[in-house]
Amino acid sequence: MPYEIVPAVPGDGPSLHALAAVTFHDACPPGTDRAVSDAHVARELSAERFESWLADPRYHLLVLLASPVEQGKASPAGYAMLVQDEPIRGTVPAKQAVAGHRGATWFLSKLYVHPDHRGTGAASRLLEASKHLAAESGATRLWLTVNQLNARANAFYERSGLGIVGTATFPMGNMVHDDFVRLTRL
Repeated sequence: MPYEIVPAVPGDGPSLHALAAVTFHDACPPGTDRAVSDAHVARELSAERFESWLADPRYHLLVLLASPVEQGKASPAGYAMLVQDEPIRGTVPAKQAVAGHRGATWFLSKLYVHPDHRGTGAASRLLEASKHLAAESGATRLWLTVNQLNARANAFYERSGLGIVGTATFPMGNMVHDDFVRLTRL
């Protein structure tokens, strides 16, 4: 299927929220209560929250469009959100991984692909576009966090050159989840 990656624009908040509602739970550790992840999406990944990120120049959202669909409209199949000049978080080893390096470090805060488009190369294209955007904007490193129990995502990021440099936590509901901090040079 042909894909196109475009910058998100104001007004895309509702479609990004709808996509987050489909994709976020899959990234949660096994056994996560669906009501808890749905509440997180409603609060932290709302259409209004996406619109606020779109209005902030530090945030860069890319939308993966799958085409063609009915009436010639492309359908959002994934998205990525990068935060420029975001210091690495997590354990001391993660922070030491970037200590003393020159250049900006960007954070890949989100990268999600609709289940119907997984295994098609769509996630790789979206990740490469994210790396390219960060590098073209002067970043020399890109980091992210991913749940330690998300085997599919961890395998993908490992294959894509993002090595584990530490750990971090991710609070959701009354739980605190354990994440890996992954980093790559651009």
